[in-house]
Amino acid sequence: MKIVTGEEMRQIDRKTTEQFGFPSIVLMENAGKCMADWLLEHTGKEAAFLILCGSGNNGGDGLVAARHLLLVGQQVYVWTTAPPEELSNDSRINFDILRRMGAPVRVLRNTDNPKELLPAGCTHIVDALLGTGISGAVRGYKKELITWINSSSRTIISLDIPSGLTCGGSLSPGPVVQADHTLTVELPKKGMLRPKIGGKITILKTGFPEQVLASDEFKEEWMESSLAAGLLPAREDSSHKGTNGVVTIIAGSRQYFGAAVLTALGAQAGGAGLIRLIYPDSAAVSPATVRPWLIAIPAEDEGCGFFTPASLEAVLHNLSPAGSCVIGPGLGRAPLTAVFFEQILPELATTVFDADGLFLLASQLKKGNCPLPDSAILTPHPGELKRLLNAQDCTTTTELAAALQTTITAKDWRTSIHAPDGKSRLITGGSPILATGGSGDILAGLTGALLARGLHPFDAASLAAFLHASAGYSIALKRGKEGLNPEELAREIPLQPRELAATPPCAPGAGRTSLIYPPSRRSS
Repeated sequence: MKIVTGEEMRQIDRKTTEQFGFPSIVLMENAGKCMADWLLEHTGKEAAFLILCGSGNNGGDGLVAARHLLLVGQQVYVWTTAPPEELSNDSRINFDILRRMGAPVRVLRNTDNPKELLPAGCTHIVDALLGTGISGAVRGYKKELITWINSSSRTIISLDIPSGLTCGGSLSPGPVVQADHTLTVELPKKGMLRPKIGGKITILKTGFPEQVLASDEFKEEWMESSLAAGLLPAREDSSHKGTNGVVTIIAGSRQYFGAAVLTALGAQAGGAGLIRLIYPDSAAVSPATVRPWLIAIPAEDEGCGFFTPASLEAVLHNLSPAGSCVIGPGLGRAPLTAVFFEQILPELATTVFDADGLFLLASQLKKGNCPLPDSAILTPHPGELKRLLNAQDCTTTTELAAALQTTITAKDWRTSIHAPDGKSRLITGGSPILATGGSGDILAGLTGALLARGLHPFDAASLAAFLHASAGYSIALKRGKEGLNPEELAREIPLQPRELAATPPCAPGAGRTSLIYPPSRRSS
């Protein structure tokens, strides 16, 4: 499912009207009717609604919803922030219909105190004030209204997007309606995909042509459960360990050897058939003594406990021409390791770069030396991403992915995957439980496994981040958000494909019910 900005949604509206002949008032009618249906289904007959409508088409959607609620006998009060002559054309028509029906419509004045005017029996406030059109801070009386809505102690439902929120992805500079639920039309809007914004999100399918909604002009996708399920690699009954992907891990040092083992656990969780861990010989006892399924390959390190140029021969001898490589977790940043990294870099093929591998890669970028393999994936956290951006003189992750012609997994409270062609996917699930040392090593190994099993880098990175987030969320649901052992995460990941089969379309986890309504109008 695409994610759009406010301008892109207006483009969708225009195309639907101009190319397919849908009158704009029909679009408003469909949206308002669908909103009213959802409200009736999810609130009950005893609910009493105050619907706050602005002067634009978002307010018009609210006016249509009010009419349909009134027609079935629901208690509804309507306030508008503009007189009829200042409403958009379609909103004006729906305003006039309500007036002729004798509906309780109040045109607010800037001096009105909403707290004093609020009907005593009101249980829900429906926010249809501003919609997707704003780009700056809300000021004046509308700012006062938003502040009052948030303090009202009523259930708050926003139509399309919480008022005050910008749709470009940046933080809104002013107050934003703190909705309990957001009913958004057709596609999620970029600004609402932030923590504690929008509450529970429902995608309303109101009849827009799928050709317009799925256009390749819109580069960002929401990574939903149905998309993830479609990317899962098949494990054929006739398969064997050699056909399920070989992952070679170049990782570890004396101080950070655990990162190497956790990366291997992530690869195992991703279903890799064979996992080979190349590690500095004097860094630790052979990991195969504690993980007997590992193919443990020591590399000469001159007694240093980290990779040096002396390690190169063993690494080159054991690099597999098939499968994938993961380099970086626990590698360390010693000067001799940096020399080793520079020497091995041109020899790598299908490779995931993580942790210290990204630090060393940024140093190579600064030198103008960046022979990245064609099928590379970078997995930076915010600090590592900043270093890479600075090294390449880029300002955005999209720009960096294009400049390097590589896929980037930008890890954060919401992880985004960026392809070289400008496409991106957003993962909004997960849990703060994942903010734990070792969690990223698991993700690196998991990504390497899916890459080795034949997925395209963009798909491998997307599915790995989704399964990783989903596993974290599942653990947090079972026992809370504290004290994650990364090995526990690795055990939970293989269970997620089974969970996908039982997950409603579009559910992103993190406690946010992102369902499609009505269910009968789910698109593929």
